[in-house]
Amino acid sequence: MRSLRKAIPHQKRILAAEEAVKHLLREPLFEQSERIGCYVASPEEFDCSLIIEAIRQLKKKCYLPIISKSQEKFLEFAEYNKHDELKPNQFQILEPINTPVISPAALDLVIAPLVGFDSQGNRLGMGAGFYDRTFSFLNININKKKETKPILIGLGYQSQQIAELPREPWDVRLQAVLTEKGFYSFFEGDHTHPV
Repeated sequence: MRSLRKAIPHQKRILAAEEAVKHLLREPLFEQSERIGCYVASPEEFDCSLIIEAIRQLKKKCYLPIISKSQEKFLEFAEYNKHDELKPNQFQILEPINTPVISPAALDLVIAPLVGFDSQGNRLGMGAGFYDRTFSFLNININKKKETKPILIGLGYQSQQIAELPREPWDVRLQAVLTEKGFYSFFEGDHTHPV
């Protein structure tokens, strides 16, 4: 899956990012959210920069993940503004420095990178489990009610969809996936799943 993602041509990546942000801007979940977690994409990941710019233009607050210094393999989220300095962490992922940090539970919506996803909301990440550990509190709500915060949205290419991913008890499901083809919700009773 990582090789397939890496092979996506540069021009297709640009167009996909442009289409995805259009879909997101039409979503009430995005419109109603004020504190939004995003990420700075690695060269292989789906580019999140247009979404970050849309958050900024709409006067919402953008937060980026930083590796927690107090809990192993957990994330915290630091506020990110246009001219804030970013430095690479041990995985060469850019993180804000010297900006306010909030608890993941204080976010309204989080956009997470992925390697693969299925139509049940299962997410395949890079394998270190940072997002699963950080958002494990979301597993408490087994009814997947819409008021659960934050809403966890995977961002990826439609070609990253897999028929079915294996699921472990500690895996945190996505409540939605955003691709260049659309926004797909996995809330119970919602039938806008990827095709």
